[in-house]
Amino acid sequence: MALLQGCTTCFDKVTAVVLSAEKKDLVVTEEAGIQYIYIPHLSQDKESYYRRCFYVLSFYVNQEEVNVAQFNYLNSQELSTALKEKLGFKIVLTWHYNYWKDWIETANLLHLLRMSESELAVQPEVEKIKRKRVEESGRMLKDYDKIITVCQESYDELQQVYGLSATQLALIHNPVKPLKGRNDYVAPDKKNIICVGRIDHNKNVELLVEAFIELRKKRDDIRLLIVGGGVYDNAISRIGLNYQDICFTGMLNKEQLEEVYQNAHVGVTLSWHEEGPLVALEMMQHGIPVIGSRTGILPELIEDGRNGYLVDLVWRQNDFNIQPVVERLEAVLSAPDYMQMRQYAIDSVDERFSYELFKEKMTRLYEELLNRD
Repeated sequence: MALLQGCTTCFDKVTAVVLSAEKKDLVVTEEAGIQYIYIPHLSQDKESYYRRCFYVLSFYVNQEEVNVAQFNYLNSQELSTALKEKLGFKIVLTWHYNYWKDWIETANLLHLLRMSESELAVQPEVEKIKRKRVEESGRMLKDYDKIITVCQESYDELQQVYGLSATQLALIHNPVKPLKGRNDYVAPDKKNIICVGRIDHNKNVELLVEAFIELRKKRDDIRLLIVGGGVYDNAISRIGLNYQDICFTGMLNKEQLEEVYQNAHVGVTLSWHEEGPLVALEMMQHGIPVIGSRTGILPELIEDGRNGYLVDLVWRQNDFNIQPVVERLEAVLSAPDYMQMRQYAIDSVDERFSYELFKEKMTRLYEELLNRD
């Protein structure tokens, strides 16, 4: 919504298009001066679907005006290309995730891309497929007039991997919704350590569980709350009989999550890879120091000892080394300047991740794009 509102300052008309909408037929509505077009996915064939989307959208386009389309996913390439080539659109893409990190580290990918054809020829077939996939996406990215990244890490890696220029890229962090008000923190009977988000292999919840169990051997004034749905099996298997003060809440509504935030002492996010985890921003917005892995936006957000701590995920003897997490949890739990950490966490988000700053940056991007020859 912040993006759409920001658009209204640059464009005479703003339209939000919902692809693969859960509708039985095409729906066109208007709300607060913004037109919404919902296009259901009635065809299983991707190419046919995007051809149909182009046909529908062409009825709403005035080619005598300057038209800009912003996409959130690279998999809509057929539609974005058609809009650019046939209707003269300028195309913007928001890059939300370096997808290759699901199957290869960036350093290894760069090595693979630099291989000669003779070197590549002797590689396993799976390595050839990886390179082909990345090269194909690189060719697609060249067609976009502007690519927005949500963290510095992705900005740098898109330059390294695809050779994109700084003029094609823009770094604009995701904003966090302003709070209606903050309650003063009053420590509950136990200090709550929280982890919020979908539970999957990328989140490393089992590492947090083991670190908590180790820490609880030294202190009994702590509780671990794991909030969110997903696959619990791996995390639960690490608990064994050490289940005391470990709570899996499942999915919570906004009011329940707000209560968790209000009573949390420290937040933890240990994902292998994540661009801009909103939960880390929400935690700090509520004054919760965050312990986070060195990925995505977290190195830009977290300042060691001031609003949390960064931690390197270390793999040792077929398992995680939990000691760095234990040490950083203890550092926050025992911090003599804990209340100052809470205030600095709030200031960190309010100053750098506000809706107002987001809209200012988006406005500058659109103005630059519209004024480009």
